[in-house]
Amino acid sequence: MKKFRFPLERARAWRRTLWEQEEAKLDRLLAERNSLRRRRMMLAQTIAAAGQRLALSTNLTSDDLNLMAHVERYGREEDRRLDASEARTASDIERQRAAVLEARRRYEVLEKLRENQFDQWNRELTREQETQTAELAIGRWRRSGSGA
Repeated sequence: MKKFRFPLERARAWRRTLWEQEEAKLDRLLAERNSLRRRRMMLAQTIAAAGQRLALSTNLTSDDLNLMAHVERYGREEDRRLDASEARTASDIERQRAAVLEARRRYEVLEKLRENQFDQWNRELTREQETQTAELAIGRWRRSGSGA
């Protein structure tokens, strides 16, 4: 019997590649979200540290207070900007998760078809081998003189 060949193998491989590309996009978005979260945490720590230094300072000047007000204002603006970026990224992540699921589903349709065709091919191969084995056994039996 001929070797198993799935006629849609190239399409199956292409869909696998597309699925992997969609997963890579999702991984990049998740990394971006984690980076934004780290930046927000570092910003909060920096502002808190500046506030503590100011609170521990014994000689406060109006410049120090102005600088702290500026740092806090910048911190709030940057936190809002990072929050908006994180919200956009979260939305992008949800869309990308849907794209990954769709790409996976498309791949799995062809994979299941391939498995079904392989199972059918394997059953036919087994049947053919059993037929050949039976024919050989009958031939030997006839040659040994038992069949005449």
